[in-house]
Amino acid sequence: MDAKGSFGYADADFRDALQLLADSNVSEREWTELRPLSAGAEAFRELVSGRCPPGKILLQT
Repeated sequence: MDAKGSFGYADADFRDALQLLADSNVSEREWTELRPLSAGAEAFRELVSGRCPPGKILLQT
């Protein structure tokens, strides 16, 4: 997994979150969506307007 960037979290919080995912104690499936990088601007507009159910959109190159 190559994770880049995080906002508003301490390093320990980010490590704890990754460990929860690695241990299968939580799943990202219900609150994330994967889209191509080229769809980033539209994804941001959807998130800001409340038209996108997932709380987080991951952009893939």
